[in-house]
Amino acid sequence: MRVFLITIALLFVGLGAFVGWSFWDGSRNRGLEFGYYGAFNRLGHRLASIPGVVVTNSWHNEDTTLEEISFDLTFNGQPLQLRFGQNDVIRRTNRAAAIAELQAMIASVLSQTNQ
Repeated sequence: MRVFLITIALLFVGLGAFVGWSFWDGSRNRGLEFGYYGAFNRLGHRLASIPGVVVTNSWHNEDTTLEEISFDLTFNGQPLQLRFGQNDVIRRTNRAAAIAELQAMIASVLSQTNQ
């Protein structure tokens, strides 16, 4: 009986910790690269680390998960916008590969707007 009560107590504590974490994590963006705002913060931090990039505005669709993410930025004074969907691989890519992909995306967008 004692083991059963301890098991039930641990389940309630675990459930309470999970619910508490969910409310704390999703209540506001704390700049962390994990949790609810993780993908948004990772992309923003990687964009900001690229020389010549200035993020001027950002947007995200809050839902059960962050589905769409968008950044308005300037690259060497030229304005552009990058959008990321929920299933874009770059949201889960490591730092070096993500920065290289973001630089390629910026170059692609700029070449399309300069035509």
